[in-house]
Amino acid sequence: MRNLILGFTALALSTSVNAAIIDFEEFQDIGPATINTIGGLQFYDSYYGEPGIHVRDASALYRHINLASSGVMGAYISHGLSISTVDGSTFDLISFYSGKTHCCSVYDIFNMYGMRNGEIVYTASNINKEQEARLNQLNWIDIDNVSISMPSDLSGGHFIMDDLEYSLSSVPVPAAAWLFGSGLIGLIGFAKRKK
Repeated sequence: MRNLILGFTALALSTSVNAAIIDFEEFQDIGPATINTIGGLQFYDSYYGEPGIHVRDASALYRHINLASSGVMGAYISHGLSISTVDGSTFDLISFYSGKTHCCSVYDIFNMYGMRNGEIVYTASNINKEQEARLNQLNWIDIDNVSISMPSDLSGGHFIMDDLEYSLSSVPVPAAAWLFGSGLIGLIGFAKRKK
């Protein structure tokens, strides 16, 4: 009976999600950098065709903006960005702050797409392009890729993202399944022996 309870608990815990926030604070001391992977997510510059997201101290460079609630670091996105998990599994994109380093033109339209198996399942049009940070609440569930597109004739400045809240989908742990199974077999054996 004890194995059954332990196995069921372990199995339930193994299928839960791991919520996290990428706030870019950890990169504050290294100065401008290009980061490929953070917290199980990988970033890809879709315009230049190279891995990574550009990380800068946006508030220090542009004193007229304060990007997010938790700090000063932000991720520069100049032309386009793709986000996926390192292991190719799905994830949930909950929210993020966004802003722009310079004032924008009405033609600067930023679109964001949540994809699953190559199909667009979520769309956010005209994401914040103002110089003041705004929280974008998405709650996109079970996606394997996020694509942010920007106009090729951007009027100036950079789109900036901060406090990216997401959760990774976990795969059940085989050991938990074995423990659950052995507990179940023990329970059946105990019931037969009792008869």
